Amino acid sequence: MLRQALGERIRPVMTVNKLDRCFLELMLDGEEAYQNFCRVIENANVLLATYTDEALGDCMVAPEKGTVSFSAGLHNWAFTLTAGAYTWSTFQLNLSHS
Repeated sequence: MLRQALGERIRPVMTVNKLDRCFLELMLDGEEAYQNFCRVIENANVLLATYTDEALGDCMVAPEKGTVSFSAGLHNWAFTLTAGAYTWSTFQLNLSHS
């Protein structure tokens, strides 16, 4: 499916799902979870690199580019780094004014 989408010049995005399991079931600390997510994203980028297309340009996914979201489908939430940072900063701002 990935090869077909890239062949049609559709830019990839990625969702890292089941974040709730990472913390609630596997009991990973923040650093372990971060390393896990980095490994998963790096593996996806290795796969994407095998299907390079000059016309498509750089199609690697990265959270800082907004092409990776993080989610927990069971709990019905998802965010990108940009949306998460905005929500967190708004939350912090509201706390400081209380």
